[in-house]
Amino acid sequence: MRWAASCIAFSGFFLRREAWSAVEARFERFVCVDAMRDDPQLGFAAYLEAAQRALLELPPPYLLLGHSFGAVPARLLAQRLVPERVRLALISGLAVADGQSAAEAYQATAQRSMSDFCRLDAAQGRVALVDQEAFAVRLHAPDPVPGHSRLAGYEPLSLLVESLPLLPLACPQHYVLCLDDQIADASSQAASAELAGARRLERRGGHMGPLREVGWLDEVCRGWPQCLPGFF
Repeated sequence: MRWAASCIAFSGFFLRREAWSAVEARFERFVCVDAMRDDPQLGFAAYLEAAQRALLELPPPYLLLGHSFGAVPARLLAQRLVPERVRLALISGLAVADGQSAAEAYQATAQRSMSDFCRLDAAQGRVALVDQEAFAVRLHAPDPVPGHSRLAGYEPLSLLVESLPLLPLACPQHYVLCLDDQIADASSQAASAELAGARRLERRGGHMGPLREVGWLDEVCRGWPQCLPGFF
């Protein structure tokens, strides 16, 4: 069964739409515009405008998903939409305060993944992933890295350093907290959930676990209609 809703997903750094295949299979309509992030000149304004256009071409209700860094654009898009039509779920998500950049939030929560595995390529306006193998191991731990795993090599620097106003959200919010996460530990995730004002859904497993095992969607989408695959 699929949820008869329209879903948009925002990926963590160095991940793209392919990471959401198990989630995508559970929705009648699914969009992800993260391929735009291969352009080092991309800023939040163009990113959010493209995401909003893609989502509003589809009928409500809307589910916004933000994994890791993707929680930042997911929350920013949610504040642009009618709250009665929207639900938001953050998955090991990074929550930023009003006017705070993602870089500042990473520092505040003592997350070292950016400094451990990345370098600043200021000349090209991007953040480069310099140790893909080691990053993939930590990303998927405690599970092994799947053979089909693929990572992007770069992210636009502007998405890391830009800060935008973020208003309190009126839509329902959940936070999937991964207790065995080796990218964002449980305490930093709990702080992000509190900052976002989201209801916590705790589960065993690592940073990528909820993108493969998607049972948590049943709680997030509770009350929405379902349909057989291929029918709406």
